Amino acid sequence: MTRLAELEAMVQVAWNRGTQVAFGPDPEFSRDELRALLGVYADELQELGDPRGELVALDLLRTPTTDDHARFEALSREWLGPLAKHPNVKTRYGLVGVSITDTDDKLLSQFLATRGAPYLSSVAIFGDVVTVRSTIATLAAEIRPWLGALRIVVPSPPLGTTMSSPIIPVELAAQLVEATPALYTLATGARALLREFPHPSLRRLVIDSHEDIGAILGTGAPLPAVIELDLATTVFGSGMLPAHNWPALRRLDLSRNDAAILRLLRSCGVRHQLTHVRLPELRTQEARDLLTAARAEMPALVKLDVPPIRPWHVAALPMVLAFADEEFIVDPRSLVPAMEHIYDALPVDARMTWDDFWALASADDAEFPANALGEALVACDAFLDDPWRNAAAALAMHPEAMVQISRL
Repeated sequence: MTRLAELEAMVQVAWNRGTQVAFGPDPEFSRDELRALLGVYADELQELGDPRGELVALDLLRTPTTDDHARFEALSREWLGPLAKHPNVKTRYGLVGVSITDTDDKLLSQFLATRGAPYLSSVAIFGDVVTVRSTIATLAAEIRPWLGALRIVVPSPPLGTTMSSPIIPVELAAQLVEATPALYTLATGARALLREFPHPSLRRLVIDSHEDIGAILGTGAPLPAVIELDLATTVFGSGMLPAHNWPALRRLDLSRNDAAILRLLRSCGVRHQLTHVRLPELRTQEARDLLTAARAEMPALVKLDVPPIRPWHVAALPMVLAFADEEFIVDPRSLVPAMEHIYDALPVDARMTWDDFWALASADDAEFPANALGEALVACDAFLDDPWRNAAAALAMHPEAMVQISRL
């Protein structure tokens, strides 16, 4: 193996680890090490007279000048021709990502006619069945040594699309496996996309429905190397994720679902082998009880990620605000839409005020400074109903008061 081939193999592994891992940094990956490796790779390419070397070197500059940008654009034009400026063609470190749509379904063929073709690193396809099949057939026509990420979305699969007749036929799927030896991540958003896809190097899946890939429900061949699965689903049957179809699966991300997904976690075939699990927010005691039961079924668990409960999700009934000889009956639950919309964008001190308020929202009796509550309400004025808006106006007239909060 030549020095260049050795460097390319190292860059490929580091690139995938650094760009395709969802559960946080891979312990074996360092962004600084990747940059250093890319620097060595750029030097080697330049010594060999390959213009990609200068492209990589320019991308590595932390503060490129106007001249650097101009040089990068000139090299890109030499390399990709008019596609260098195409909005659906992106170049980074001498690797290229292409996005295909129904309105530009010939873009991949056009790109593969350029000097950048061997360095295709990612492809996203958004379109109908015809666009998907023709694009996959083009991809599978020869080996794509750098292709590490593939995303396929079919918004409205036609009637009759089932696992018996998937969008990507079994034969075409097998050709795609052969053509993509370095494929690391597959993301799907299409019902009955693939019945079988036994890719030997695929490590990460992002799936928008249990109906996308046959292996979710135990259909078809195993996915032998998939370690990480990000799954959105509304079905929680006991036959899902059978262990024999997912022998390497260790990391399961269910955070895009609601808390009912815990039923899947308790029954799926891979639960005994999972080491990392990510869940959605658990807003009820029932959900937290389900989690306790589910954890007992996961003896290999190393890390469980559960978002902290937002303070406004704590049940709170209507309350009475009393101050300065006035009383207002308000419902804190009507403030939830405002919290969902603005809380994360508020300054830290404003968030702390709201945290303090929500901590008292379920109390039988409490006090809260009128000026603090008034300022907090001003921040979400557009979302206030009439009772809260009336209370806010009165609070502004009595900033020195203490508000007595009592349950209705």
